[in-house]
Amino acid sequence: MKVALVLFGQPRYVQTGEVFESHRKWILDKYDTDVYAHMWFSSDGKYSVATHSHTNGYCPPNSEEIIRGNYNPKRILVEESKTFKLREDVKTLITQKFQNTQHWEHSSKNMSTFLSQLYSIESAIRLIPETEKYDLIALCRYDMVIEHFPDLSTLDSSKFYCMNHHPRFPDIFFIFGPSFLKSQFTSSCIEDEIMANQQLLNDSNIFWEPIAEAFKFFHYYVNYDVRNIVPIYIKEHRVIEK
Repeated sequence: MKVALVLFGQPRYVQTGEVFESHRKWILDKYDTDVYAHMWFSSDGKYSVATHSHTNGYCPPNSEEIIRGNYNPKRILVEESKTFKLREDVKTLITQKFQNTQHWEHSSKNMSTFLSQLYSIESAIRLIPETEKYDLIALCRYDMVIEHFPDLSTLDSSKFYCMNHHPRFPDIFFIFGPSFLKSQFTSSCIEDEIMANQQLLNDSNIFWEPIAEAFKFFHYYVNYDVRNIVPIYIKEHRVIEK
C-alpha cells in the first residue's frame, strides 16, 4: 500500500523524537510511505503562537536537519515565518458577521496563525507530484504523538477521514484518497469562495466562527460532498513541554 505522509506547520519539539517514533510505528514502518513536508523557519527559533496555545513557540534551529534525518522526505519546503492577513473585502464581511459574537476577540487576534496553518498545509500538499499515485494521504502536524491510528489498508480511498472527538471538522489529522487533494487548497481559494458564497456564513453548521477549522470545512463544503466525511477514532497527545 502506497501512502503519502504530509507534515506541515511549525516544527515544534522535533528534537524530542516522540512524534517521529509514533509516525514510524503507525505509518512509516507499516506502509510504502513517501514523506512531504512544509515547515516554517525562524532564525531565532521563536515563532508566533495562538493566544490559546500552551507552547512557548520554540522550535530548534536545526529543525530542518532533524526532519531530513528522521523522515528522509521526498520533498521539503522551508520558508521564513511570515504574517498573514485576510483580504480587505473578506475581513470586512467576516468582521460585520462575527464581531459581536463570543469568540470574536480570540479569532481576530489569532487570524495570522490560522491563515499561516492553511498556507503551510496547501504548500505541503502541493509538493506531491501529479505523477505519483498514492492509495491514501495522511496529513499530520509535527507536534502530535500518535497513540492509536487506524489500519490504513481497511480504509476507503473514496472517503475523507477526520477524528471523531467532536462533531465539527476535527483537523488534527486528515486521511483521504487522491481525489481529495484539492480539499487542502483552502489557503488559495477561501477568500474568493467566501465572497461567492456569502449566504453560507449564516449557517453555523458550515461556518461557526472564523478559525482555521471552519475555513477548512467551508472550503470542503463548497467543493466536495460532506456525505463522504467519515469520523474515525485516532488517539493522540501533544508533546509535553519540558
